[in-house]
Amino acid sequence: MSNTGNDTAPRQAQGITRGAFIAAIISTIGIVALIWTEIWLTLAAGIWSFVQLLGVGLPGYVVLSAVLAPMAIWASWHTARLAWIGESRGDL
Repeated sequence: MSNTGNDTAPRQAQGITRGAFIAAIISTIGIVALIWTEIWLTLAAGIWSFVQLLGVGLPGYVVLSAVLAPMAIWASWHTARLAWIGESRGDL
């Protein structure tokens, strides 16, 4: 395949107009911002409450953050991915 320098060719082949593409981006950003805030605030509140309940101090924060942060990163990534798929595909 040759590169013609036209970056809109793949979107036009799928039937997505420029306006619909921009609307999908803006909508995805809004969805992701709201859900990421929920994910990370829930994680922070959960870690804080667990450390306060058990009284384990700074080591507890470090250990729980190291254990739970990968799950929050995974959830954040998949939220963004699924939001983009849902917004960019108009046929769903």
